Amino acid sequence: MSTRGVGYLGGEGAAAYLTLKTALTESANLRHIVTMSANNTVAAGSDGKSVLGQIVSFSPDEDTCTIKVKGILTDIPYDTTGSAPSVGDPIQFSAANEVDIGVTASIAYRGITIAKDTSAGTVTILL
Repeated sequence: MSTRGVGYLGGEGAAAYLTLKTALTESANLRHIVTMSANNTVAAGSDGKSVLGQIVSFSPDEDTCTIKVKGILTDIPYDTTGSAPSVGDPIQFSAANEVDIGVTASIAYRGITIAKDTSAGTVTILL
């Protein structure tokens, strides 16, 4: 009997991207998750906010960034002191670049936890 590892489909067909305005910086925020903050603008999330996606790149002047808004997001830190998501749970922000279980009734959460690494304190999310 052979065993097979779990893999995630990649490539442009499995993901969607948006380029939006931001005040965030590449050195501090690359690969962070973000939320909408104003028209065509993203910012770090705060408790109870919905996750838009993950920053994958910045423009040279850092006034815009490209956000992965559909697909697999990896290595997302979760709140280890609160309601940490388990596999199958929806997610929402608990703090900047950190998620917990998506339970706030006032928002429409985005994302389902598909893997959890308790030693690293991170989750993998499907948007």
